[in-house]
Amino acid sequence: MQRLAERTAAEAAHPDAALPEVRLSNSYPSLNTPEDSAGVALLASLLPPGTPCTKVDYGTEGGLFRRSWHDTQVLVCGPGSIEVAHKADEYVEVAQLEACDQLLAGLVEHLCA
Repeated sequence: MQRLAERTAAEAAHPDAALPEVRLSNSYPSLNTPEDSAGVALLASLLPPGTPCTKVDYGTEGGLFRRSWHDTQVLVCGPGSIEVAHKADEYVEVAQLEACDQLLAGLVEHLCA
């Protein structure tokens, strides 16, 4: 906290100072599966009624899979709510785990049919 305060004070004292240079040193491909794709429709059909399907803005391995498997639709999904994911006191409700189990069972049944 003290360093942040010192930096802010330094910036205020020297408003004409050059901004730091930022260089990209690492990246990975994004994933942008169309919402009207067959894969999204399939997974949505396996979810309990009223389950929201949303796009989120964070990185996953999905873009890497998509880059390797050009002809395969890639989706990232899982139990829980993104509203509480990756934060302090993160949790997943038992009902959400059960719904995920049902989705996976339905997906296996679909793929093996």
